[in-house]
Amino acid sequence: MIAILLAGGSGTRLGRDKATLRLGSETLLQRHMRQAARAGVHRFLVIANPGNVQQIKADVATTGYRDVKVCLQEGLTADDAALTGLRRVRTAGSVFVSGITDLVPDDTYERLAACPSPIAVTTAVLPNTFIGGMLTLGPDFRINRIVERPAGGCPPGAWANIWVHRINGARLVRELTATLADLGYYEVSMSVLFARGHQGMAVPVEQWVPIKTPETIRQAGARFGLAVHKEETTA
Repeated sequence: MIAILLAGGSGTRLGRDKATLRLGSETLLQRHMRQAARAGVHRFLVIANPGNVQQIKADVATTGYRDVKVCLQEGLTADDAALTGLRRVRTAGSVFVSGITDLVPDDTYERLAACPSPIAVTTAVLPNTFIGGMLTLGPDFRINRIVERPAGGCPPGAWANIWVHRINGARLVRELTATLADLGYYEVSMSVLFARGHQGMAVPVEQWVPIKTPETIRQAGARFGLAVHKEETTA
């Protein structure tokens, strides 16, 4: 298994780079690498930007994982970052695609790996209106589609689309890559796969914090019991 870790975001709202942000004893990137390794991942592809690539290489070197590649994002958006990674792993049999700014419990990757569905997507119930994506679900947490940034935001009680995904099967990975190259939007491409009959299942987690602002850093520290250094919440 390989994990594509999207660490090329600019951190505009936060006022600093997110991938190298430290919570407790780990950066956000190192946390995802450790969690993915628990699920049997032995290869990592980290998508960086020109401003953080050298620090990411330094942080990765301290993890002890041997098969790690860091490459620069092609394009400006998160969709471009996902495509950058997917194009490099098209022959992989099982792939995680993860935005490293989503903090999830330590067993999340293990639960996704154990999911019998070809596509597994992390989710959580939204307590408040959320500007992001949500899942529309059928029976047994089967995914109908991903709705990205609906007008007015995702309502409380909806199921969030948390960008820690697992795609199983080399043919399906190639199909997602080709669809994303054609359409340009990751969530739309995933919904197209569901419409074509590829089964997706949502895997709910009890805790989740998307790192967007200094306040969400403090929330993450409180919910996951992680030490938050003062400099990490100051732009």
